[in-house]
Amino acid sequence: DADLDGDGLDNGAEFVVGGHPRIGADGEKVPTLTAGAGVADFVFRRADTAAYLNPVAEYDADLLGPWTTATNGVGGVTVGVVNDGFAVGVDRVTVRIPVTGPVQFVRLRVAP
Repeated sequence: DADLDGDGLDNGAEFVVGGHPRIGADGEKVPTLTAGAGVADFVFRRADTAAYLNPVAEYDADLLGPWTTATNGVGGVTVGVVNDGFAVGVDRVTVRIPVTGPVQFVRLRVAP
């Protein structure tokens, strides 16, 4: 959970997105969320070396939960993966989630 380089990503998250825990310039590797036309696009980096941790997007309308795992083809969600989309060994994962209310929260969850 430490973020010794102060870039906003803890060491575990840096491993997942292909960052380095001692290089403070990894802040641009934070997942992004853009919304428009009734959908939210959540884009995150997934290093091949961290795939076994099963990083997934989860969404909720109020931060209180329960969080819903974004699963391709369920509830209008689409998940697309571009192999090596950011760099060799770092895939680009785009999760498109329908926005059904005035607020939508999305997070990256990592669990072995």
